[in-house]
Amino acid sequence: MEKVEAHLNEGSPVSSWLGIRVYEPECLENREVVWHLRINPNPKLKKILTIGVYGGHTFLIKDIAKLANTYAYTHCG
Repeated sequence: MEKVEAHLNEGSPVSSWLGIRVYEPECLENREVVWHLRINPNPKLKKILTIGVYGGHTFLIKDIAKLANTYAYTHCG
């Protein structure tokens, strides 16, 4: 919390020092779930928070490989 507070007190926008990666699940007809990467932060950022979005709720994803068997990038499939 101290690091967040320090950045906010300096007036630095959060997006300049913290990236947020967003995955969203899609349920296929065969009951397989594919996680689509919807937002990918600037690769130069080292502090990246990965979250999932489903049914209007968000949740922290610590390791996408443990959560999903299949995950895909939005733009290249």
